[in-house]
Amino acid sequence: MWRRSGGVAKPVALGALAALVGLVVAGCAAGGGQTNAGVTGRASVSSTPPSFATGSSPAAPATATASPPRAAASTASVPECAMADLSLEIGESGGAGGSDYAPILVTNSSSAPCSTGGYFGLSLLNQHGAVEPLSVERAPGLSQSPTPPGRFTLAPGGVSGFLFEWMQGPYDPAGNACALAADIRLTPPSAASHTDLAAVTADGIAISPCGDNVSIGPLTPGPVS
Repeated sequence: MWRRSGGVAKPVALGALAALVGLVVAGCAAGGGQTNAGVTGRASVSSTPPSFATGSSPAAPATATASPPRAAASTASVPECAMADLSLEIGESGGAGGSDYAPILVTNSSSAPCSTGGYFGLSLLNQHGAVEPLSVERAPGLSQSPTPPGRFTLAPGGVSGFLFEWMQGPYDPAGNACALAADIRLTPPSAASHTDLAAVTADGIAISPCGDNVSIGPLTPGPVS
């Protein structure tokens, strides 16, 4: 807006106008800076993964930290059954045709498993404690298993056994009286020590082998009868 003074037009409040223009420009500049700052802030937030992203990441597979599976125990890693680990008993008798048999039951009476298998040693003792002459035949056919079993682990309290067969008296084929055994001496496979049992079956039959020979079967897992 102009006023004329003495024929010459002069600016009115020029300084105030210039200041006003400066404020408007500064305001626009300030507004633009705030807008850019807001955009920059949003970009920064969106480029940073949210805190829950790491929490939702899949956990490491359990196999990466799990302990290796424990190998199953084999008979090779189980100690041999010693006589001190076992308790023995003679079962009830049976048989026909002049031949009698009885099972010898073998129980692991210890608190740890042990391994065994094969044939027990067997001998007969007379009333004086002397060993009687005897021929012991190992007979795989006396096993109650379809095939002769190999070695196996006998758990604490586990029962196994074998069959013992003899020719019953009172006389042998030559007419001699059959000696009456007082005790049976039994030695576990691969063991040095033994135990003696009274030579009578669980049902009261005296064991008096004739012909100086007996047969025994191999140890079988589980009870025998």
